[in-house]
Formats: sequence, C-alpha cells, structure tokens
Amino acid sequence: MMIHISRDGQSFGPYTVEEARAYLAEGSLAPSDMAWQEGAAEWVPLEQLVGGAATVRAKSKMPVIAVAVAGVLLVFGGLAFGLGWFSGGDEGDVPAAAGGNSNSKPSGKSGGSVLFADTAGPVFERNRCYNCHHTAKSDKAEGGLDFAEPRTMRGFVVPNQPGNFDTAPLVLVLTPGAAEPMPPNGARVSKADIEIIKAWIAAGAKF
Repeated sequence: MMIHISRDGQSFGPYTVEEARAYLAEGSLAPSDMAWQEGAAEWVPLEQLVGGAATVRAKSKMPVIAVAVAGVLLVFGGLAFGLGWFSGGDEGDVPAAAGGNSNSKPSGKSGGSVLFADTAGPVFERNRCYNCHHTAKSDKAEGGLDFAEPRTMRGFVVPNQPGNFDTAPLVLVLTPGAAEPMPPNGARVSKADIEIIKAWIAAGAKF
C-alpha cells in the first residue's frame, strides 16, 4: 500500500514502501515523520511502518547466507539502540519541510511546531474565517465554532471515517462541492491551505 507523509503542516507522497525506506535511509525522511496507509486507523511515526534508517542501511548490506544476515542485523540493531538511532519521535515536534503538497521527497529536516497558532490558525485567519468564528475579534461565533475556544472545535476535527482526514467536518466545509461551503463569500480556501489543516488534525489537533 502507498504511504502518505505529514510533516509540520505539509503533505508528501504517496510513496511505495520501498521508496519510503530509501528516503528514510538517505535522510530525506525522518523516523518521526507521521505516516499513514489506506485502511489504517491513525497516523503513526514512519519508523513504525517501514523501520528506522539504521534498519534500512543494515538490510542494504545483507549477505546471501541466512546466518550472516541474522548476525549483521543483530549487531546493527545493538548499535542502533545504543546510539539512540531509534529514539522515536514526539508527535508534538514533527520536523518542518519546505514546499507544499508534493509527490517528490521532502528536502531537509528542522524542528517545527504542529500547534494551532503555528499551522491551522494562520490559515483560518488569512481566509477570513475569524470574521465569524472568533469571539476575540468579532462579537459572534457562528455555528458554535469559535477559534478562540478550542473546546468548541472537538466535534469539527474528528473524521467521519477514521483515518480519513478528508472527512473531518472542518475539512469538508472547505472542500469544493460542500453543501454549505466556507467561507460563504469570496475566494475559496486553497488546496495547499486545506492540506495544512488536514495535517494539523492528523497530528492531534493540538493547541
């Protein structure tokens, strides 16, 4: 199955398992990048799907003889854990990536935030959503959705289909063809901005 990658509000892929392993080995993808496959219930760190970079490097050096294979993997595994290569990733500190939604490999790795104020928040602000859904900047919050009150967003960020963040109510109203599209007037929210919102939800909709 194809693997989708989410990093700091940006989406990459989809990749085959082999492509993801290759990018992981060369450092273009990180073990802590959030990954999702069709049918999966939730996003998980990439290393849980394809293994860490150290494992990939070890496999690339496997000899033909089965006994030697086991020996190489055992030695490499011990070194990897000893050096902290498999320390894992914190879902609240997903590395940043340059560019938008792309089928090419991401370039570079740097620390980034997945909090609302740094990802989805600016998207809603520049698309005029705060005009009707932010009581700190308006005298009302339409539809019970108030970006100034995180608790009001709970029912809007849970996907109708587990693992499919396209079906989160907050995403559906921004998608072309919505019964009551948002914003109700003016230009539609760009695909790139929608991807940022989806990645924020996938990372736990954190404030």
